[in-house]
Amino acid sequence: NSSSTLGPSREMASLKMTMTGSTVNLFNNTDNSIYTAAVTTPDKINGDSKLYLKGGQGSISFIELFPAIPGSTKQTLAQLKAKNVLVNEASLTFTVDKTGMTSDYQKPLRIYIFDADNNTPLYDYYFDNSTSTTNLLLDKATHGGIIETIGTKDIYKVRITQHINNILKETTGFTSNVRLGVVVSDNINTYKNGFLKTAIPDASTANPSRKFDRVPSASITNPLGTVLYGTNTGTPDNDIKFEIYYTEPK
Repeated sequence: NSSSTLGPSREMASLKMTMTGSTVNLFNNTDNSIYTAAVTTPDKINGDSKLYLKGGQGSISFIELFPAIPGSTKQTLAQLKAKNVLVNEASLTFTVDKTGMTSDYQKPLRIYIFDADNNTPLYDYYFDNSTSTTNLLLDKATHGGIIETIGTKDIYKVRITQHINNILKETTGFTSNVRLGVVVSDNINTYKNGFLKTAIPDASTANPSRKFDRVPSASITNPLGTVLYGTNTGTPDNDIKFEIYYTEPK
C-alpha cells in the first residue's frame, strides 16, 4: 500500500498599497539686516528704490498704478479715460539690481503679478492661452514675467494690456484700478492662494487699515528670491517702467 500526506490548502493573493502623504520642505533662512529693514519699513508714500521678492516664508511687493502726484506732467487715469483710447500694449518692466545679490545667486525664472485687492489673477493671465512644448513653466509667455538678459541687464517684463484696457473702459465696476502684487513664481499654471497663519498690516493709499492674509501658492513653493529696482532710484533707466502704447480716435 502507498499513502500520501496533503498539507494545508493555500491561495495566492496580492495586496496593492498606495503610499500617499504630505511633502515637507525645510528651509533655514538667515535674513541680513538690509533685507529685514527694507521689508519691515517700506516707503508707502514715495515708493521704495528697491523691491525685495522672496519665495517660501519670504516677501512680496505691491504696486499702485496711476498715483495722484501733485505737479506731475504724466497723463492721469482720468485723462486717458476722457480720450477714449484703445490700448495696444501695456506692460511693466523690472530691472534686477545685481549689486543686491551675490555674483553666483540663482535667478528666479519668473515673477507673477496679480490683483492684490481681490487675490486673483489679472485678466491677461486668463486671456493668454499660449503654451510651451518644452517646459510648462514657460506657458503664458505673452503675459510674460520670464527673465530675459538684454545687454548687461536682467529684466522681467509683464504685459497687462487687457487689465489696463478694462480699467479705461470700466463703467460697471468689472475691473477697477486695483493694487498689484508682485511675487516670484514656481509655476505660472498655479494661481491658487495659501493663507497666512497671521494676517499682516498692509496699509494702502485707498485703505490704510488693510491687512494681507494670503499669498500665491506658486510663490510659497519657490525658495528663490531677487532684488528689483523700484521707483525713485536716482537712475531713471533702472526704475520700473510702466509703458502704455495706445491708439487715440480722431
